[in-house]
Amino acid sequence: MPWPLSGVKARALLARRQLPAARATAEEAYGALEKLGEIEEGESMVRLVYVEALAATGARPEACRALRIGYERLLARAQRIGEPTWRHRFLHDVPVNARMIALAEGWRDDMDRQTPATPPPDPAVTPPRPRATTNSNAIV
Repeated sequence: MPWPLSGVKARALLARRQLPAARATAEEAYGALEKLGEIEEGESMVRLVYVEALAATGARPEACRALRIGYERLLARAQRIGEPTWRHRFLHDVPVNARMIALAEGWRDDMDRQTPATPPPDPAVTPPRPRATTNSNAIV
């Protein structure tokens, strides 16, 4: 199954409380995303469903680590949006992004205990990761 569909399937399995299947499917989607590095559309959804599947199956420390990574990646993607209004809409009006921010704020203490914050990479030192494209009209 193509990995974006695995993320959607994992979301549906979570909603139906089929937790082992949801986690396995989310892990598959997350693994594919990690191999790609970065994608234009659907990255936040895959990262969020992975976090939620881990948490739902009792793997809170792993969920915290994955949430920190997803949250930092979300903020890094938002920083590339030059227009402040669009950046705000990207972070707060896209439901999956708003959910990730809410989780990160709610789990901040747990995240800090599990993994230390990492500063964003310096673009002058760190080359950009390859991006997969979906030929969409996405902002980022």
